[in-house]
Amino acid sequence: DYEKIPLLADTDLRGDYHRKRAIDLVHKTGSKAYEFIELKIASDTPLYAAMEILKYGVLYIFCRHDVRASKLVDKESELMRAEKIHLQVLAPKEYYEGYDLAWLETSINHGLTNFLRLKNLPGEIDFKFETFSLNFSRLRAEWHR
Repeated sequence: DYEKIPLLADTDLRGDYHRKRAIDLVHKTGSKAYEFIELKIASDTPLYAAMEILKYGVLYIFCRHDVRASKLVDKESELMRAEKIHLQVLAPKEYYEGYDLAWLETSINHGLTNFLRLKNLPGEIDFKFETFSLNFSRLRAEWHR
């Protein structure tokens, strides 16, 4: 099952206003494992999309491990007890044309791993740029009929 997960209401922990934020898709991939997906078709850039899903991943880590966040989330929910989080940008192949993103993907993964280790936080989190499969493209075309 896929669902859209709102992350923040209109205010943060200090009471400052923010626009509503949400992860485009959250998919349970196994026991205590989830994908957070930033879905892109023809907007923004791959770098912008990567920063969006990375921001949501870092916010997720904060909500899991910071005492002040206990007022914002149900820490007993299955999602908040996940052991593996896979962050990804999902877009058609054409979205990535003209970009060399392998270095960025590697750097983000290195940074995420080091962050969890340095903060002594449990669990795993990683990042990947993904493309739509042929079947997904066909499904999208059928939605527009």
